[in-house]
Amino acid sequence: MVKAFGFCDFWFILFVGAYLCLRKSPQEHLKSKKHINQPEVHKLAIQSIQRNIINVTLPEEPRIRDELRTVMEMVRSRGDFDVVSDFSHVDILTSSSISALLRLRKLLGDYGHQLVFYSVSGPTKSIFTATGIDGVFEFADDELSALQTLHSTNPLSGTY
Repeated sequence: MVKAFGFCDFWFILFVGAYLCLRKSPQEHLKSKKHINQPEVHKLAIQSIQRNIINVTLPEEPRIRDELRTVMEMVRSRGDFDVVSDFSHVDILTSSSISALLRLRKLLGDYGHQLVFYSVSGPTKSIFTATGIDGVFEFADDELSALQTLHSTNPLSGTY
């Protein structure tokens, strides 16, 4: 004798099957638990090249905005340096990061200082171009070129 499945039996079997397919293995569960319990280690990537120039190595999204917030706080407290920013770890920019970059540029401009980006990848540069703000920022190929850009446009930025 064959028993027919009812409506509730069908959903129960579907639910159990989906659970078994989507559940984590014990090893995956332990990995995710370790990841949750460990605090995120974030090395602050702001270095002083000279007393009046700092180099900021921007992290990947979504931490760019936090890094830029720290730089803006430094500018507000001191206000006496130019900023060169390494984009080598940046693959994509969100609108909030672009907004933070624009605010940083304005803040530095208010203090009479500059912001220069270097090591910007092609796809990231295309984001600046697509949004029409590629003419707003200074771009350089590498750190040395960025420092030369600062020096050529602002002779008071020091020697290197």
